Amino acid sequence: MGNKRIIAITGGTGFIGKSLAEKHIQLGDNVRVLSRRDGAPNNYTTHYKTDLICPDAQVLRSFVDGADVIYHCAGELHDEILMERVHVDGTRVLLQAAQNSNGRWVQLSSVGAYGPCHAGIRNTSSQEMPQGSYERTKTMSDRLVKESGLDYTILRPSIVFGEGMPNQSMRQMASMIRMRMFFYVGRGAIMNYVHVDDVVRALIVCGSSFRALNKVYILSDHITIEEMVKSLSIGLGVKTPKLRLPTLPIYLLVKIFGNFPGSPLSQQRLNAITNRCIYDSSLIKSELEFAVELRLQDALIKYAQSIK
Repeated sequence: MGNKRIIAITGGTGFIGKSLAEKHIQLGDNVRVLSRRDGAPNNYTTHYKTDLICPDAQVLRSFVDGADVIYHCAGELHDEILMERVHVDGTRVLLQAAQNSNGRWVQLSSVGAYGPCHAGIRNTSSQEMPQGSYERTKTMSDRLVKESGLDYTILRPSIVFGEGMPNQSMRQMASMIRMRMFFYVGRGAIMNYVHVDDVVRALIVCGSSFRALNKVYILSDHITIEEMVKSLSIGLGVKTPKLRLPTLPIYLLVKIFGNFPGSPLSQQRLNAITNRCIYDSSLIKSELEFAVELRLQDALIKYAQSIK
């Protein structure tokens, strides 16, 4: 990757897109960032402002024109009403703008495309069964990319974490640990996470490797819940929780009280701390020789230290 390239990143001011832009700047590339928000003035990126819900066609054409790699990282995390307009309609108009582009399209997706997984293994051969507005519309976006005729690579990470992450699940767990309110439910739980720095590295490999053409990859690492809680506790500087409760009574409590507003015993949280599913990253490791650089234990300690 010695030659200077033109890199176009949607969602370039977001959690992952911003880190991706910074990495390409370090590599000496010309970086374009598309965002619905105003960008901070700098000498390193060219900012294109438009909203994928109601885009300016000329801005989109200028954004993708001559780009060597188009990273589509834009997404709507909160407003379910807007998800289809951003993920599906927005992807469609961006693909139309890129039809005459010779660049590689790299799509940031989600393992949510394979549907809820509470046990077993999910890999790229698993059937797509998305549930929920975010997962369903992101999967529809992926299908548009596959059918576009453009050269593409789709990366599906599990939960991405790091300082400034928008997903609050890990911060909530850390808060429970700090307040000495955390307890284990049953045994054998597995947690699937990947650090934002490794996601950025994987996206760049997907955008540069010939072997990644027209492929879908899962990116994830996993750890036992005991190892995760210990790492967070070390980072927070608190005692590691030891309390463990049997599964059945907790499930009954969740069934009774889980729907009450503000209840800490929601079904979603219970599923998270009793999960036994693993997302298989062996394909990206074997085909692209990619390996995560950050040991999950160390990355979790570092994250916990950042939120103390």
